[in-house]
Amino acid sequence: MDTKFNCPRCNQNLSVEASGAGMLVNCPNCKEQIEIPRGAVEGKEAMEGKEETMNPKLMPCPDCGHQVSKQAATCPGCGRRISFANAMFSAIFWGILAAMLVAAIIVLFFSAVYQLSTLH
Repeated sequence: MDTKFNCPRCNQNLSVEASGAGMLVNCPNCKEQIEIPRGAVEGKEAMEGKEETMNPKLMPCPDCGHQVSKQAATCPGCGRRISFANAMFSAIFWGILAAMLVAAIIVLFFSAVYQLSTLH
């Protein structure tokens, strides 16, 4: 059975054989020496309870669980593409909305100028 835990320095999700508990190893992500915890909680249970203390600008990678910026294109832990489609859709949506707003303001402005010029 594997022991799953997060690096206390960089929060990288790690998994080792349970027999490795207590050993000193280098984290593959941050290269810092860490001790494999004894009796670490398995799987998703390890993430529960941390949600209240987690940074709201970060989210766990769906593949490796590494904490990733919500604006990141890929996970630095495993390289998985993170919500690129959502970010692209959002950028396009807000760009089109802004262009439509500017166009409406221009039309209203010239409409008012035209109406004023026809009154005299």
